[in-house]
Amino acid sequence: MDKLENVKPLFALLLRSPNRGDGWRSISDMLAPMVTEQSLKAPGLFEMDCDEDGFRIRLTERGKVVADYL
Repeated sequence: MDKLENVKPLFALLLRSPNRGDGWRSISDMLAPMVTEQSLKAPGLFEMDCDEDGFRIRLTERGKVVADYL
């Protein structure tokens, strides 16, 4: 099984998520575990954080290249 198997649908969901400025996007509590799992399989594609408004994610430069490719 390819370690990046879920990257394309994950990136599609992330890029449709609400923009919170400075490249950060909101993600749901249901999507957060999928993002965490994928970040362990392919580190360096995005950074994830949690604040008072919930989970948020931002693509790294490497993640932007992958998103453009997909």
